[in-house]
Amino acid sequence: LKERLVNEIPGITNWAVEGLRDLIKTNKFLKPKASEAARKELQLMTSPIAAMADQCLCFDDIEAFTPTIQLFDLHREWFKESGFNLYSLPWFGRILITAFPDLIKCRKAYGDKQVVGYKRVSILPDAMSRYMGAPE
Repeated sequence: LKERLVNEIPGITNWAVEGLRDLIKTNKFLKPKASEAARKELQLMTSPIAAMADQCLCFDDIEAFTPTIQLFDLHREWFKESGFNLYSLPWFGRILITAFPDLIKCRKAYGDKQVVGYKRVSILPDAMSRYMGAPE
């Protein structure tokens, strides 16, 4: 075994250096496609809010704003369909911020009303249609 490993050292070193270059370039670890199914299953078991977000939310637009009540309604429908117990509204907000610390809770004016919600998140159109009855 030792002899085989010694013969593989140049290849292992090249692989490690290439991985380090990718990490420095992208500032994040790459997620192998082969592990995606296992990751999603583990995520569903340990964090249903993260699993819901993976299927239903988009975090790409830093200016996006979604009212808390819309996110809560989405949670209610997705959790029911997936067989999870629902969170209360205050608990939902805590769990959401814990799972996604980059979200910013804020108020936004809609006409003469102030709506509480989160910046940096939006509901994907297919999730809006499926869980909230809105057209895509």
